[in-house]
Amino acid sequence: MPSQQFGSPREPHVYFANPQEVAHWLNVLNCTEEQLRAAALAVGTHIPTIRHYLKFRQILPQQSSQF
Repeated sequence: MPSQQFGSPREPHVYFANPQEVAHWLNVLNCTEEQLRAAALAVGTHIPTIRHYLKFRQILPQQSSQF
């Protein structure tokens, strides 16, 4: 379950110090912990930004292989 004590409900962030929260976001985002951590290192801990980053990283190779 996402933590609301450090951020506003409209801007959720993942806090890696909480294993239950990490597990929640892994389930929500359907990614591995390695992918989640790499995304957080690349773009920060803001969940909508991580979601966008993960979609971009997964879709981009598929699009480039079509040309």
